[in-house]
Amino acid sequence: MLASQAIGADPRRALPVQLRRLLARLRLGQGAAETERECRRLLSIAEAVGTTGAVVQTQSLLVQALARMGNTSEAIQIAESSLRLAESSGDSALAGEAMHRLAITLLAERSEEAVELLLRLVSRARASGEKVMEARAFLSLGVARVQTRDYDAGTEAFRAALAIAQEAQALDVAANASMNLGVLGLRGGDFEPAHEALREALRLFTTLRNNANRLATLYNLADLERERGDDATSVALYRETAVLAGQLGADDLAIGAQAGIGLAALTTNDVPAAQAALATAFVALDGRADWWFQRRERLESLIIRLDVHGGRYAAASERFHQAMERLEASDVYSAAWLVADCAADLLDHDDLVWPAVERLATHPMASQFMPLAARFTALRDMADRRNSAHLRLPDGFVVEEITH
Repeated sequence: MLASQAIGADPRRALPVQLRRLLARLRLGQGAAETERECRRLLSIAEAVGTTGAVVQTQSLLVQALARMGNTSEAIQIAESSLRLAESSGDSALAGEAMHRLAITLLAERSEEAVELLLRLVSRARASGEKVMEARAFLSLGVARVQTRDYDAGTEAFRAALAIAQEAQALDVAANASMNLGVLGLRGGDFEPAHEALREALRLFTTLRNNANRLATLYNLADLERERGDDATSVALYRETAVLAGQLGADDLAIGAQAGIGLAALTTNDVPAAQAALATAFVALDGRADWWFQRRERLESLIIRLDVHGGRYAAASERFHQAMERLEASDVYSAAWLVADCAADLLDHDDLVWPAVERLATHPMASQFMPLAARFTALRDMADRRNSAHLRLPDGFVVEEITH
């Protein structure tokens, strides 16, 4: 007791203990807002009495919290400052940690820069024999490659991360690599291997008591079951995801899970359930209309399809084209998913949807993911049937085709 009191009375000695406790709470799923407040408090102590390492570590935790809350610009600014501080210290390991944090933070907005940083980090870690950092760098590189639409390179990076992590017994990295391979398997239509990879990731994250990553894995499993056509299981998983996301303050996944519930409800024409899910998603969005988090396209599709159902065709079309402009500039897969999910609902109300269908159906990315390609084939067949029902004359008149 006396020793603990002595540590508590000395902020310099107490700081490492407080940081370890905060890190443990983060792994258990402490909310982002609470984490931000605590990080700012600890950062003021670290800057006053702590070491450079303590400052960089605290900044890294703050950056993670800010990114989770959608404050990406501030997160990047702090991460850049942290890397400069770490490099000036001459501590190679500390600089590597700061470089990795900056690369991860850049992924959302400046993915090409993230790739360059991660390639440098892989080389540095390999040269110094830091197997765990090499595995972590490959893991993040895989995410960056997917972000820049190089899916084969992304798969290779995830496999490298998994192999190196297993060799180094870095279970957390192995779990993340398994989850990401599962996501790529899901997109590619390799459902059984994807299910095995995601279940393995869920097992490891549960063992590690890493609730934040367990949450992401649950979300991906829910998406997998929806793609496999098991709406009941997908809704159960989305609901579990939404509850855990609420506990952890992960608003992006809470919104995505509610959108998943709503879209599954539309599959069975349960419009009231879809509307209820959308209302809950809007509560979590909390007015942040410009926050384009990963899987925002799920929310957009739900809104568009409910607008069509409610006869608000102009609003649905406007939202569709605005979302497409935003998504095509940053994530072609998400743009293609949005078209594949809601274009059929807009077919009879907006002729400008079909150029988007044709553009993305012929995009090289679409052919790499079989479920997406199948959806576009169905959409094009639908368009052909629609066009064959009418004959467009040279002078602009339209007459219905005679059928028997």
